[in-house]
Formats: sequence, C-alpha cells, structure tokens
Amino acid sequence: MGVGKVLSNDAQCNKQTALVSFETGRFRYAKYVSHGVFLIDEDLTLLDSNEQGDLMLKKYWIGIVNNKINFSNRKMNSFLKHIMLTLGTLNVSSKSFIVRCDDSIFRTCILLHDPTAYDSDSKQEYLLEIKSDLPDGKEKINILAQAFSLSISESSILNLMVDGLKPKEIAYEKDISLFTVRSHLRTLYAKMDVRNYNDCLILAVRLLS
Repeated sequence: MGVGKVLSNDAQCNKQTALVSFETGRFRYAKYVSHGVFLIDEDLTLLDSNEQGDLMLKKYWIGIVNNKINFSNRKMNSFLKHIMLTLGTLNVSSKSFIVRCDDSIFRTCILLHDPTAYDSDSKQEYLLEIKSDLPDGKEKINILAQAFSLSISESSILNLMVDGLKPKEIAYEKDISLFTVRSHLRTLYAKMDVRNYNDCLILAVRLLS
C-alpha cells in the first residue's frame, strides 16, 4: 500500500487531531490523540490501534471476535462495511457518521481511506476514528440519517419532529397525506429501533442535545 497522509477535521495536527500515515500496512499517530484510532481492513480485521483505542477495547465499548471489529449490534458491522463501499465508489478519503457502541452510547466516527493507494493483491485498509462526543449544530440530523440509513423523506420528517411538529402538522408542512407521514414514521421506528413517536423523538433529541 502506498503512502498517504490524512488529517482528521482540523487542518493542522495538534493535541486533538490525529496525524495518520498509510505505510506498509501500519500507521503513525500523534502522541496526544484523545480518541481511539483503529487500523482495519475491508473485512473489519483489526491490524493496529493506538492507546486510546486499546482502552476502548478494554472497556468493551467495541467487541473483538476472531481479531475482527464486532459490534454487538450486527447492523453496525454491516453499516461500517457499507461506508467502506461508499468510500471506494465515490473515491473520497473520509466519511463521518455515528455508531452505537457496545456500551449503548452513540459516538461520532470517521472512516478514512487513501483512495490513491490500491493494490489488487491485498485487502484495502482503513482508519476508523471513534470519538467520545457528538458534533454540535443542526447538521447532526444528517449524521443521524447516515447512522440509521434514513431516506431523505425520513430525515426531513425526523427534523420536523425535533422542531416540535406533530404528524398532522408534518403532513401540512410537507404537503403530503397523513397516511404517507405515518408510513414514513413506521419505517423510522423500525430503523431507529423504537416503539412509537414519543420514543423516536426522545432518542433523537437525546442524540442531538
């Protein structure tokens, strides 16, 4: 695999930012990184991790089975592989999303990939950064949408729910039938693993607060 550097959110490396290098199947990271960084391949096999990552494993925030990253919620494992596929298809280097860790806490994640480094004879390698806090601002609705694989319509309805609108008001706002709103809500409940409107709203508000 070739050498390529990827910086997380900040433009410069500092105590809160990981500086990572893809190089012969390993990676380097800044001494003061405050979140977990894991080097994994396309099968979720764990190749390396930093000290914070090791701590997350010891706390059972993330499961390991046969040396592979394995969230207790299997949907998270499938979702992570889907993100990998998306990075490869779009030829982009990183994507932010939210995962539900094994301690039932939702955490911000960044999956990084060097799109210029490709070797058909070896598996693709990725860097998974797991942070302990959620980002600020309304844009978190978009991250929730990615985490729960929500459609554009479902994301829009969830946004209106958080704004305080009831199903009839959502139907009026979006100029669609109440039947259509309720159909979207049923799908929302299933994807977010909740029972009803109130549970869905409570979960969304808690994640966005």
